[in-house]
Amino acid sequence: MSPKELAEAIGASESSLKRWIDNGRLTATRTAGGHRRIDRSEALRFIRESNHTVVRPERLGLPDAVKQAHCDLEIITRRLSNALVQADAALAEGLVTSAYLNGQSLSAIFDGPFRRAMAEIGEQWRCENNGVLIEHRATTIAIQIVNRLRAMLPPPLDSAPVVVGGGRPGDPYLLPTMMASVALTEIGLHAVNLGPDTPIEVLCQAIEQHDASMMWISATAEVDTGRLAEEIQQLIAATAGFGVSVVVGGQAAFRGIESVDPRVAHVDTMGELVGFARGALQTQV
Repeated sequence: MSPKELAEAIGASESSLKRWIDNGRLTATRTAGGHRRIDRSEALRFIRESNHTVVRPERLGLPDAVKQAHCDLEIITRRLSNALVQADAALAEGLVTSAYLNGQSLSAIFDGPFRRAMAEIGEQWRCENNGVLIEHRATTIAIQIVNRLRAMLPPPLDSAPVVVGGGRPGDPYLLPTMMASVALTEIGLHAVNLGPDTPIEVLCQAIEQHDASMMWISATAEVDTGRLAEEIQQLIAATAGFGVSVVVGGQAAFRGIESVDPRVAHVDTMGELVGFARGALQTQV
C-alpha cells in the first residue's frame, strides 16, 4: 500500500507517514518508479506498536466492523459469542481483528475470546434444537477468521526453525490445530499444519522432510488415556533419531502425559504452547 493509503487508514497525514518511514519507525520499499510502498503486514505491525486507531479499515482490507470494536478483551469476548451465534461474520472478524490491532497476541485472543465463545456455543446443542447448526456455522466463521489472521502476519525468516503438527489420529477437529499453527507463526516459526486426523506415519514423514525441531499434537475429541499414551509412544519411537520435542494439548490431553517420555510436554493453552516453543527453540528463534 502507499503512504497515502495508510495515512487515510489511521487518520494521519501523508507527510507524517513519510517522516515515520524516514526515521525508521516504518519500513517501506520503492517501486521501479521510486514510489514508496508499505507491506500490509508491516502496516499492521506499525499500527499495533504505535497504538494508532484504524478509522478507515477498508484501506487495509479489513472489515468495517473494526471501527465498532474498540473495547477491552472481556467485552470483545461477550460480543464475539453473540456475533457467532447470529452468524454475523463481519462483526466477529471485526472484533477479533480489533483485539489484534490493539496489541493482543494471537495466542491471547485464541485463549480468551475464541476459547470462551466456542465453549459457550458448544454447549448450546445440549439445550437448543438448533444448537448443532449454530456450532457448525460458528466453527466455519471461526476458521475463516483464523485464516485471515494468518494472512496478516509477516512471513518467517528463511532461517527460522520449522515446527510441524496436527490432530491425533481419529481427531476430526480442524480449528485447534489451525490456531496452534497461527500462534506459532506469530512468534516467527515456520509452522506446518497437517490438519485433523493425522496418521502417525504422516507426522513422522513431515518431521523428516521438513527437518522439524518441534511437533505439536492436538487431542480434542474424547480418547482413552491409554490409547493416547500408546500413540505418543509410537510417535516417540518412530522419531527417536530426529531429536524433536513433542508437545500435546487439547481437551482430551491429560496431565501426566509427560511421564510417557521426557521429550513430551503437556500444555493447556495456546499461550503455554508458545511459551514452550520459545523455551525449547530459544537458541534458534
